[in-house]
Amino acid sequence: MQQQTCLNACDPCCGAKGTRLMSPCASSAKRTFIGTSVHWAVRTRSGRSAICFTPNCAASSEPERMMNTGTDGMNLFNSSTEARDADPYCAQMANRLRASIERHSAKFGPLLGGASQCSSVPMKPGQILLFDEASLDARFESAKSGAERILQSELKQARALGPIRDLATCPTMAAFDALEVDFPHCAAVINLLRQRSALASITAGRAFALPPILLAGPAGVGKTAFSEAVARLLNVPTRRIDMAAATASFVLAGSHSSWSSARPGAIWSLLQSRSASGLVLLDELDKASSGNYPVVGPLYGLLESVSAKAFADEYVELEVDASHICWVATCNNPENIEAALRSRFVQFDVPAPTPNQMPAIARSVYRTKRAQATWGPAFPEELEPTAAAQFALCTPRELSRLIEAAAAHAASSCRSQIRDVDVVAAQREAAGQSRPKRSVGFI
Repeated sequence: MQQQTCLNACDPCCGAKGTRLMSPCASSAKRTFIGTSVHWAVRTRSGRSAICFTPNCAASSEPERMMNTGTDGMNLFNSSTEARDADPYCAQMANRLRASIERHSAKFGPLLGGASQCSSVPMKPGQILLFDEASLDARFESAKSGAERILQSELKQARALGPIRDLATCPTMAAFDALEVDFPHCAAVINLLRQRSALASITAGRAFALPPILLAGPAGVGKTAFSEAVARLLNVPTRRIDMAAATASFVLAGSHSSWSSARPGAIWSLLQSRSASGLVLLDELDKASSGNYPVVGPLYGLLESVSAKAFADEYVELEVDASHICWVATCNNPENIEAALRSRFVQFDVPAPTPNQMPAIARSVYRTKRAQATWGPAFPEELEPTAAAQFALCTPRELSRLIEAAAAHAASSCRSQIRDVDVVAAQREAAGQSRPKRSVGFI
């Protein structure tokens, strides 16, 4: 925030000669820049009046709104004819200020922080300004001069999507209830989601936001499946990054254009959509490799909202607001994650589901598998209760494979519905394949 106080003086932004913006009765005036708005606070003998001017693409024909916060009950409006007579001196000052803005709007642009980022499309609640259009244009010209075709293509796509992007909206409480039915062992995490959704429901635009979440627990308890279900619930773009296989920081933040294989990273690619609230799933965070360019390096800035607002991909070199991205990480042993990085997450310990919880998880996995598999449309939308009960002693990791094997058994019997006998047959096959073979030899 930048402030400048003018005491019964000419406004410096109105040219060399200046224009007197205060009435003789005004004792002081203060100009404050907040985002893309300029706020004037003028103290008169009868009270204090505040006037807000928001430019439209760094220029406007008149102030967007004027309001009085004084003690005399006067309201100031856009039109000078609507000014009340309760304080004629303040009304006169407001009219002069508006006239000055109209005459010198071109000079206001450079002084208003972020004014150059204005879009011709008005920004609504639940939207953010992702990048500065002028900066994108300058970067595009640089890419043209360097004949960087991939970069030009990326910038063209960003320009086509526009600088204003949507934020995720809060799901309904019924959606969270359904999620808890499918993942009963993740109730603590779902409770956090409910609370954040309730908070979003009372804000303008119903914009939903999450703190970075770390799901810790033994292998095969359904942490990744739950994370993917959350992404579907929010209906936002998703990027899943296998941290055990990732080799360097360019996976997240891109590689510099000086490299022959330079490409944008996952964060820039995620933001190449209408949503600024995509979800990043960091799978097996505790197994991330270290080295000269550790893959977790960019996370220290990206997981802090202040620094994430000015994130720049190494390849694209354009600052974007990545502070609204949702982060979900999974791990088996959180102690293997560096403490400074782990402290940026809200950690939840995900236990193994109980036998009573497994049938509900089996039905959830069945629905997901059916939607993804080519054979899915031939089978009903829901798994039979008797078939689901046969998965009580399985682990979530085994479910996908067993469900597909059971579907194959059903098809072999000329049925398009999985029954309990199909599940039992699939489990027997899996047990036979995992049993060590006896050696055959001669004595």
